[in-house]
Amino acid sequence: MDHLFEKGKNQPEAWLTTSTSLRKAADILFSHCPEGWGSDGEPREPDKLFVLAPASMLYGFAMENAIKGYLIIQHGGFDAAFAANNAAWKGHHLRELAIATGMALSEEQKRLLPTVDALICWAGRYPVSLARKGFTLKEQLNAGDESPPILLDKVQRDILDPLYKALTKALHNNLIARLSQRDLPPTIATTSALPGT
Repeated sequence: MDHLFEKGKNQPEAWLTTSTSLRKAADILFSHCPEGWGSDGEPREPDKLFVLAPASMLYGFAMENAIKGYLIIQHGGFDAAFAANNAAWKGHHLRELAIATGMALSEEQKRLLPTVDALICWAGRYPVSLARKGFTLKEQLNAGDESPPILLDKVQRDILDPLYKALTKALHNNLIARLSQRDLPPTIATTSALPGT
């Protein structure tokens, strides 16, 4: 079993597969979320609002797996990627991890990623954080300072999606390159049901 663990943690395609599964689950839940807010500031379909928190959490987990898979490629393996980004890796600090990829991030993405951290750590699955200090965020995109994490509606996902797509495309291209080195028939080496294809 140790060899399976070691092999799995170092395979960027395993991180891509997990990311893709989580993103598909998030998208299913998002498809059942309210389609916007009324002029009174209330959701148009309040009975569907309950799925927004878990959908946002799953979206965050998908982003985290894509970022970490990319860093595994960049550093040549899990252990090196983890060592280079230890505190951010353990603490689900996606802004720091995304910056470590070297990919260009918009200011909006940089401001939104700490919100995704909170969704992963608590706001997508618990009513409050473990401590009062983590209950509000210093600053968020489209929210007041010192407010609880916002949930990811279409506007926020549209901001984050270019990063997610760039990460999964890089992971997918890495997979295709690895497959092409194995002397597989061209149809197997170039066909995939993964995102970005």
